[in-house]
Amino acid sequence: MSHAVPAGDGPWDPGLQPERAALAWQRTGFAVASASLVGARGGLVSGSVLAVVSACLALVAGLVVLRSSRTELGARVEALRSGQPLPAPVATYAAVVAVVALCVTVLALALG
Repeated sequence: MSHAVPAGDGPWDPGLQPERAALAWQRTGFAVASASLVGARGGLVSGSVLAVVSACLALVAGLVVLRSSRTELGARVEALRSGQPLPAPVATYAAVVAVVALCVTVLALALG
């Protein structure tokens, strides 16, 4: 017996692809926020102002990733379905800023 998979109304998986993507961005945001809190604590203990500042920047970027993960994804799905231009990938930009800030934090802790 074969089960027919319903055809989607767009060029993507008709299943739970948007939900999986949103959950992946949420995990990314939580991981960045957690790592930045650890980096900020390390900077406070070692007295490195650069580490603390860059860790705070990474924390803000991680919170932006968390906040925009659901709203941005919903807007993207609606844009794909309606044929409108896609919105700017705010979560992606915030994740890049977070990774760079965490790298600066690690370097400041290692060299300072």
